[in-house]
Amino acid sequence: MSEFWKEKTFQEMSESEWESLCDGCGKCCLTKFTEQDESKPLIYTTIGCKLLDCTTCRCKKYENRFEYVIDCKKIEREDIDKYYWLPAKCAYRLLSESKQLPWWHHLLTGTRDTMHNLGFSVRDKITSEELVDPDNAMDYIARWPAQ
Repeated sequence: MSEFWKEKTFQEMSESEWESLCDGCGKCCLTKFTEQDESKPLIYTTIGCKLLDCTTCRCKKYENRFEYVIDCKKIEREDIDKYYWLPAKCAYRLLSESKQLPWWHHLLTGTRDTMHNLGFSVRDKITSEELVDPDNAMDYIARWPAQ
């Protein structure tokens, strides 16, 4: 298997290579809060987007997600530095910081099961936003997502 992420810049990657960098942890699909001061860390919740499958950690309507979720963000190669809210172990973030993929990443192991089994994903840790009263969102603060 070619380690294309070591050989190519983001701009040189094909669309499928770019998409395959996503480890599928689901953390980018969690509701997050920020302080006024962006130098402070994000506050993650255990509230997942209504399109996020809480078990597979995949979007239920990925190809058409922008039609259903107006504030869904597409991770663009050109703007990678603007995504400060990506989790610390996100491949997009790591590679943009000239760091290596984590040893459990599916491009290295051949399976997403390792990530899920180690607890690095949101699998079975979250609740769909459809089941949460928005006024109670602060009751769903997560302690684990920054891992």
